[in-house]
Amino acid sequence: MDPNDKRSPDVIALFDVDGTLTAPRLTATKQMIDFLAELRNNVIIAIVGGSDLRKQKEQLGENVLDMFDYTFSENGLVAYRGRELLAEASITAHLGEKRLQKLINYCLRYISALNIPAKRGTFIEFRKGMLNISPIGRNCSQEERCEFEQ
Repeated sequence: MDPNDKRSPDVIALFDVDGTLTAPRLTATKQMIDFLAELRNNVIIAIVGGSDLRKQKEQLGENVLDMFDYTFSENGLVAYRGRELLAEASITAHLGEKRLQKLINYCLRYISALNIPAKRGTFIEFRKGMLNISPIGRNCSQEERCEFEQ
């Protein structure tokens, strides 16, 4: 830790991204970004979310690694301290390709049989440490997402 940093090392404000700092899959407001910058003057701040780093950048800004002391993507399976990558876990290494494909094939068969308001592609998004499985599809509109949730 920087000796000039007067923040307490015993306090970390950890925030979820979707539904806390932003509405799900939308961008943060200027007020939220300003609040986080002000808070960071007083305590160590961090984020965690299910999305990958690319999507966190879309929601919070390209400089997300500079905005937070710690950034945890993919539900914490990819971890950064500032711009330094601390650790990452791979679902492929953990399960193996054969078991991973068996899981993906099962999910695709299951989704294909669902009767839901819409299906819009990218039903399984492969990430470094996890699979994001979306029955409606990641390409759905916000209106379709809301209809599906009801």
